[in-house]
Amino acid sequence: MAISTGQQAAVIAAGKGAFSVRPMDLDPFRSGSPYGKHAILEIKELNAFASIEVVTDLPIERLGRVSLERNNKEIIGVDADFFHKRDTKKGLPVEAKGVKGATKTRLIIPFADETLRTLAGIRRGELVHQAGEHLMLKVGVNAKEAGDPDIPEFSGKARVVDYQNERYFQQRYTQTSINHTQTGEQRHEFPLVGANVRLRSMLLECENDDITRVSIRRDKELIWEQDVEDIKFALGRYGEMNAPAKGVWIDFVSCGFANEQSFIPVAKESLKLVIDKRTTGTIDVFNDFIEVERLPE
Repeated sequence: MAISTGQQAAVIAAGKGAFSVRPMDLDPFRSGSPYGKHAILEIKELNAFASIEVVTDLPIERLGRVSLERNNKEIIGVDADFFHKRDTKKGLPVEAKGVKGATKTRLIIPFADETLRTLAGIRRGELVHQAGEHLMLKVGVNAKEAGDPDIPEFSGKARVVDYQNERYFQQRYTQTSINHTQTGEQRHEFPLVGANVRLRSMLLECENDDITRVSIRRDKELIWEQDVEDIKFALGRYGEMNAPAKGVWIDFVSCGFANEQSFIPVAKESLKLVIDKRTTGTIDVFNDFIEVERLPE
């Protein structure tokens, strides 16, 4: 017989242990010039990571795609500057070389949020690294430009909690794109689907920054719709966050999906993301979500 949600929460809480975060330094990045390639860090510490921090003496514009692989499977794949945009949205401090006198760029990849719990009290998040797994962080580095150091510095830090024998949830960040081929309203296949997905937020960006309205249709029924102007106002008024200077950031918790603190992108027949845009063009989509790997039975 399946156990109740409350029993699941108790089992998960017992397995995760106390949320007592402590800082630690990670091993050095691989040596050599990463220009036009990647700065690579192999993570060997058997901990549950609340966050990983990359510190470099390059400006954020020189960094490309951030990829985190577990046993050669990518669990994070997104542009480096996404994490600065995410922190800015949340009102968190951002450090970028060359901005306000900063001599370093700090890139924080967050996994755990102490406040991120379901109504049943289940704590989610943390990058749980288990024995026998190979974890590798790759930071894309663009071509060297005038004024850049010959060999840029990269170092890694982390905030960790104790080792966990079981992994139930995985924080993920992914990036894809939508081709908007007509002016005005167009229905697109939802860019991320799955019963095990808990979509916390979605950032939509395009060159002309001219998206005017966004809605979601599940099985031909309209379940959510809002003008971009209203989305931006609601983000600050009800989510206590900052709207991006460019693009549309849909925070599902403050948009009516607070029960699970996320939107679950599933449907019996079809799930559509409907976008109203003044011009045609490519729309970049950045997903911030938790993947449910398993639950206690």
